Amino acid sequence: MASLTIQSDVIASREYQLEKPQITIGRLEDNDIVIEHGSVSGHHAILIKNGEDYILKDNNSTNGTTVNGTRIEEHFLKSGDIIHFGYIQTKYVTSAGSVAAPLPDPAAGREISFATQSTTPVNFVNLSPFGKKTEESSSKPLDMANTVLAVLAVLSLAFFAFRLFS
Repeated sequence: MASLTIQSDVIASREYQLEKPQITIGRLEDNDIVIEHGSVSGHHAILIKNGEDYILKDNNSTNGTTVNGTRIEEHFLKSGDIIHFGYIQTKYVTSAGSVAAPLPDPAAGREISFATQSTTPVNFVNLSPFGKKTEESSSKPLDMANTVLAVLAVLSLAFFAFRLFS
Protein backbone atom coordinates (compact mmCIF):
# COMPACT_ATOMS: atom_id res chain seq x y z
CA MET A 1 0.00 0.00 0.00
CA ALA A 2 1.21 3.49 -0.85
CA SER A 3 1.11 6.57 1.35
CA LEU A 4 1.83 10.28 1.09
CA THR A 5 3.14 12.03 4.20
CA ILE A 6 3.26 15.81 4.66
CA GLN A 7 6.66 16.82 6.08
CA SER A 8 6.44 20.55 6.64
CA ASP A 9 7.32 23.08 9.32
CA VAL A 10 4.43 25.35 8.29
CA ILE A 11 1.51 22.93 8.48
CA ALA A 12 0.84 19.85 10.58
CA SER A 13 2.37 16.57 9.45
CA ARG A 14 -0.13 14.04 8.27
CA GLU A 15 -0.05 10.69 6.50
CA TYR A 16 -2.57 9.80 3.79
CA GLN A 17 -3.14 6.20 2.70
CA LEU A 18 -3.48 6.10 -1.08
CA GLU A 19 -6.25 3.64 -1.93
CA LYS A 20 -8.34 5.16 -4.73
CA PRO A 21 -7.53 4.78 -8.44
CA GLN A 22 -7.43 8.59 -8.81
CA ILE A 23 -6.63 11.06 -6.02
CA THR A 24 -6.84 14.83 -6.31
CA ILE A 25 -4.53 17.10 -4.31
CA GLY A 26 -5.03 20.80 -3.67
CA ARG A 27 -6.02 23.61 -1.34
CA LEU A 28 -9.80 23.44 -1.90
CA GLU A 29 -12.09 21.23 0.21
CA ASP A 30 -13.33 19.16 -2.76
CA ASN A 31 -9.89 17.45 -3.12
CA ASP A 32 -9.15 13.99 -1.74
CA ILE A 33 -6.01 15.37 -0.08
CA VAL A 34 -6.44 18.95 1.14
CA ILE A 35 -3.26 20.95 1.78
CA GLU A 36 -4.24 24.30 3.29
CA HIS A 37 -1.33 26.52 2.28
CA GLY A 38 -1.18 29.56 0.01
CA SER A 39 1.53 28.07 -2.23
CA VAL A 40 -0.72 25.12 -3.11
CA SER A 41 -3.20 25.68 -5.96
CA GLY A 42 -6.91 24.96 -5.55
CA HIS A 43 -6.60 21.81 -7.70
CA HIS A 44 -2.84 21.36 -7.68
CA ALA A 45 -2.16 17.79 -8.84
CA ILE A 46 -3.62 14.33 -9.48
CA LEU A 47 -2.34 10.88 -8.52
CA ILE A 48 -3.36 8.10 -10.93
CA LYS A 49 -2.89 4.47 -9.91
CA ASN A 50 -0.63 2.49 -12.23
CA GLY A 51 -0.19 -1.09 -11.03
CA GLU A 52 0.88 -0.90 -7.39
CA ASP A 53 2.31 2.62 -7.72
CA TYR A 54 1.03 6.02 -8.83
CA ILE A 55 1.71 8.51 -11.59
CA LEU A 56 1.76 12.12 -10.39
CA LYS A 57 0.43 14.79 -12.78
CA ASP A 58 0.69 18.50 -12.12
CA ASN A 59 -2.62 20.23 -12.84
CA ASN A 60 -1.11 23.47 -14.28
CA SER A 61 -0.54 24.69 -10.73
CA THR A 62 0.74 28.21 -10.11
CA ASN A 63 3.80 27.25 -8.02
CA GLY A 64 4.44 23.90 -9.69
CA THR A 65 5.12 20.38 -8.51
CA THR A 66 8.63 18.99 -8.06
CA VAL A 67 9.84 15.44 -7.48
CA ASN A 68 13.30 15.12 -5.92
CA GLY A 69 14.03 18.75 -6.83
CA THR A 70 12.98 18.54 -10.50
CA ARG A 71 9.86 20.32 -11.72
CA ILE A 72 7.50 17.84 -13.36
CA GLU A 73 4.35 17.76 -15.42
CA GLU A 74 4.01 13.99 -15.09
CA HIS A 75 6.14 11.54 -13.13
CA PHE A 76 6.01 7.83 -12.27
CA LEU A 77 6.55 7.80 -8.49
CA LYS A 78 8.98 5.50 -6.70
CA SER A 79 9.11 4.78 -3.00
CA GLY A 80 11.08 7.46 -1.18
CA ASP A 81 10.37 10.25 -3.69
CA ILE A 82 10.24 13.73 -2.12
CA ILE A 83 7.42 15.78 -3.66
CA HIS A 84 6.84 19.51 -3.27
CA PHE A 85 3.37 20.88 -3.93
CA GLY A 86 4.23 24.56 -4.03
CA TYR A 87 6.33 25.00 -0.89
CA ILE A 88 4.90 22.02 1.00
CA GLN A 89 7.14 18.95 1.17
CA THR A 90 5.69 15.45 1.12
CA LYS A 91 7.18 11.97 0.91
CA TYR A 92 5.78 9.11 -1.17
CA VAL A 93 6.29 5.63 0.29
CA THR A 94 5.12 2.29 -1.02
CA SER A 95 5.85 -1.32 -0.26
CA ALA A 96 5.31 -2.31 -3.90
CA GLY A 97 8.46 -3.53 -5.57
CA SER A 98 10.57 -2.95 -2.48
CA VAL A 99 11.45 -6.63 -2.09
CA ALA A 100 14.56 -7.55 -4.04
CA ALA A 101 14.47 -10.50 -6.40
CA PRO A 102 16.20 -13.54 -4.91
CA LEU A 103 19.56 -14.67 -6.26
CA PRO A 104 19.47 -17.70 -8.54
CA ASP A 105 19.93 -21.07 -6.87
CA PRO A 106 23.23 -22.65 -8.00
CA ALA A 107 21.64 -26.07 -7.58
CA ALA A 108 19.01 -25.20 -10.20
CA GLY A 109 21.31 -26.24 -13.04
CA ARG A 110 23.01 -22.95 -13.79
CA GLU A 111 26.76 -22.83 -13.52
CA ILE A 112 27.97 -19.70 -11.75
CA SER A 113 31.60 -18.63 -12.17
CA PHE A 114 33.74 -15.52 -12.03
CA ALA A 115 34.66 -13.78 -15.29
CA THR A 116 38.22 -14.46 -16.39
CA GLN A 117 38.49 -11.41 -18.64
CA SER A 118 36.48 -8.42 -19.72
CA THR A 119 36.55 -6.16 -22.74
CA THR A 120 35.41 -2.63 -23.33
CA PRO A 121 32.18 -2.51 -25.36
CA VAL A 122 32.60 -1.30 -28.95
CA ASN A 123 30.39 1.76 -28.44
CA PHE A 124 31.93 2.75 -25.08
CA VAL A 125 32.79 6.45 -24.74
CA ASN A 126 34.78 7.69 -21.77
CA LEU A 127 33.20 10.96 -20.59
CA SER A 128 35.70 11.58 -17.82
CA PRO A 129 37.21 15.09 -17.89
CA PHE A 130 40.54 13.52 -16.85
CA GLY A 131 42.70 11.86 -19.46
CA LYS A 132 44.16 8.41 -19.08
CA LYS A 133 47.25 8.52 -16.88
CA THR A 134 50.45 7.77 -18.78
CA GLU A 135 54.12 7.87 -17.86
CA GLU A 136 54.44 11.32 -19.46
CA SER A 137 51.59 12.68 -17.32
CA SER A 138 53.05 11.25 -14.14
CA SER A 139 53.03 13.69 -11.23
CA LYS A 140 56.55 12.78 -9.99
CA PRO A 141 58.22 16.00 -11.28
CA LEU A 142 55.36 18.03 -9.80
CA ASP A 143 55.68 16.19 -6.48
CA MET A 144 59.41 16.97 -6.33
CA ALA A 145 58.81 20.65 -7.11
CA ASN A 146 56.16 20.85 -4.36
CA THR A 147 58.57 19.23 -1.90
CA VAL A 148 61.34 21.71 -2.75
CA LEU A 149 58.92 24.63 -2.35
CA ALA A 150 57.74 23.30 1.01
CA VAL A 151 61.33 22.95 2.29
CA LEU A 152 62.15 26.50 1.12
CA ALA A 153 59.04 27.84 2.85
CA VAL A 154 59.99 26.16 6.14
CA LEU A 155 63.58 27.44 5.91
CA SER A 156 62.33 30.97 5.18
CA LEU A 157 60.01 30.89 8.18
CA ALA A 158 62.83 29.60 10.39
CA PHE A 159 65.14 32.38 9.14
CA PHE A 160 62.55 35.13 9.81
CA ALA A 161 61.76 33.67 13.25
CA PHE A 162 65.48 33.60 14.10
CA ARG A 163 65.92 37.23 12.95
CA LEU A 164 62.80 38.34 14.82
CA PHE A 165 63.75 36.83 18.18
CA SER A 166 67.51 37.54 18.12
